Amino acid sequence: MIEYEIISKRKIRHINVFVNEITYRSHHLHNETEFILTLSGEGTITISGNPVSVKTGDIIVIPGSQPHEIKADKDKLVLQIIQISNHFLNDYFPKMRNLSFLEYHLDPSDPEYPEIRSLFLELGIAYFGNEENYELLSVSLLSKLIWLLLNCLKYEMINEKEYQRRKKNTKRIERISSYIEANYQDQIRLKDIAQMEDITITHLSHIIRDAYGISFQEYLNNFRFEHSLRLMSNQEMNLSDISFESGFSELKYMNAMYLKTFHMSAKKFRENMPSIIPSKKKDVFTLENILDPTQSISLLKEQL
Repeated sequence: MIEYEIISKRKIRHINVFVNEITYRSHHLHNETEFILTLSGEGTITISGNPVSVKTGDIIVIPGSQPHEIKADKDKLVLQIIQISNHFLNDYFPKMRNLSFLEYHLDPSDPEYPEIRSLFLELGIAYFGNEENYELLSVSLLSKLIWLLLNCLKYEMINEKEYQRRKKNTKRIERISSYIEANYQDQIRLKDIAQMEDITITHLSHIIRDAYGISFQEYLNNFRFEHSLRLMSNQEMNLSDISFESGFSELKYMNAMYLKTFHMSAKKFRENMPSIIPSKKKDVFTLENILDPTQSISLLKEQL
């Protein structure tokens, strides 16, 4: 499923910063542009169907309204994530609203890389530290970070017509996501969604393929797969029960998703789950864990 994520900015308007430990995060999207620093681990971030391999130290930019999936190769990816709305610095840099990055990965060999990485860490420490005037320091550090990224990565300024087209497309994706979330346990036909959107099946197929780089069935299976992951710790359910509850018509289809994602059968995954997806809570296995401010500051200071 392509989940539409609503970002809540509770500390500084238009800015959200957090440190996240991720094993798997299914396709999702939001209007905010996202800057990511890989603090540890290896994995793949797939952006609009384009897989980007990441390792410790890599910096990734995800333009707003572009679906993306995050998957760790082993254990977990620890990421510092900065999300900014396109209204950030609206009075001083109005072009931000129409800015779209064309490159996703900042090469560590770039001359500006050391300073950009330092700005990431300093911003996170200021944001979580809550010291006097931390808001002003955070905004200044982020402004400098954006300025440097614009000097390093290719980008485009889209016109108003294209901006409105993308906005309309994002709303359509949100409606489709909501429909799938409500009906994933039942049979979902492309025809039903096409009728809901008043477009042809062919047009809908192209929209999904162009936007996500995957077919409608893959799109649907991704959501069912993530739901099955969250049921794996329930020892009262056997694999067939989990498969049925997650919307797979047969166990073999769920098993194929585990082989594809973790290179092991669903049975083998369940046997090794504590080492694959560690959890701090008894009998609960999480696919991502957002660190609290104290943990985040400690980790970021270690990286300086």
